[in-house]
Amino acid sequence: MGKAQRKRKMNKINIVVSQQRRHQRQQHMSTITQLRQRFVGLDPDLITSTKHPLETTSYMKNMLNPLQRAMVFCMNYCGGYASDDELEAFCSVYWKAIEAASDRRMGYAGLPNKRIFKIIFSIKKNGVPLFVPCPTDESKHGPYVPQQLFHDRIIDFLRIHQNGAKLSEIAENLEPFKNENGFFIDLETCERRVRATLFLYRHQGHVIFDEDQEVFILREHYQTRTAPSSTLPKFLIDLNINNMTPGQLYDEIKKRKNNLANSNSNSGNENQNNSKNSSNLNSNDENEQVNLEKKEKLNEDQE
Repeated sequence: MGKAQRKRKMNKINIVVSQQRRHQRQQHMSTITQLRQRFVGLDPDLITSTKHPLETTSYMKNMLNPLQRAMVFCMNYCGGYASDDELEAFCSVYWKAIEAASDRRMGYAGLPNKRIFKIIFSIKKNGVPLFVPCPTDESKHGPYVPQQLFHDRIIDFLRIHQNGAKLSEIAENLEPFKNENGFFIDLETCERRVRATLFLYRHQGHVIFDEDQEVFILREHYQTRTAPSSTLPKFLIDLNINNMTPGQLYDEIKKRKNNLANSNSNSGNENQNNSKNSSNLNSNDENEQVNLEKKEKLNEDQE
């Protein structure tokens, strides 16, 4: 095959590919036009003020831009999940309202497309995804609904078992939830994560350990915390647990707890010593004054 023949063949291929792409674009625009009819007549203010489920928790507050809020509204309107075409059609209807609600440009020009949606789907806030795929249809996405925290499940389990539960029993029941957000999420096995969390709760006074029966018991009136998974006592914030065994973790927590107690004790002793020194100074001043008065009286008697 000569050079001219190869060129003619490539031109034919390019023409076919170009025609296919044009046909796909026409089909896509026809689909978008049909979908637009579903979303006409909605309140733009309601769309741009929609809250993401994460915004009702302590994960974040008012951290979504108007486009992301509009996407949440569209997903909710479509039954919890929406396809890229549905999102594009929805945004094309209310794009002026979305742009007007934004304080600054959102980083791109024109209507959002599949590429923009793909980028937004990959965004995380405080380590938590904004949107997740539909479990029954991967072509659709919906807003992420925060899970119950893993360490709260431990407290709930102990609340049900009022007589206490063994470590192995707790770990066995919480195995399906071992990858949920919460304390010590980097620990690979469920039992290690449960053990570390129980040791932490024990030192915080929320849980007590019965050494005779080898069970952990929830202290009365303890309420499940709803704080985010990143919330830890200040003396444990910089603790690196990735390469620690449960024993090392326990020793480190105990050591830091003792250091904190000693620090508070030393601070109290300093205050006591300062108080004693002040008292001694006052006592010396009083003694000197009494001695002076005695001397003056003695001089008067002699005269």
